[in-house]
Amino acid sequence: MSRRSTEAPKTKATVHIRDMIKLDRPEVLEIERATRGRLSWGDDEFRRCDYAKNVTQLVAVDVYSRIAGFLIFDYDERRLLIINMIV
Repeated sequence: MSRRSTEAPKTKATVHIRDMIKLDRPEVLEIERATRGRLSWGDDEFRRCDYAKNVTQLVAVDVYSRIAGFLIFDYDERRLLIINMIV
């Protein structure tokens, strides 16, 4: 009788998370359009998040410095609201 492992394979993480910068915007917009099509955000929506008080924008970057996904969220002392996310 053989046992099947229910554990996920152990691999090293190949991405790291950092703050989104304006130079990331073209690649983030490309990911957004490829994923959501007509419903995707434009540059104006991302720019509004740049100046919002409690909004944080993060990107996941792979070992080749390509953006693999992003997360935009709003927070305060009582809640965290995911505004936009693609992974």
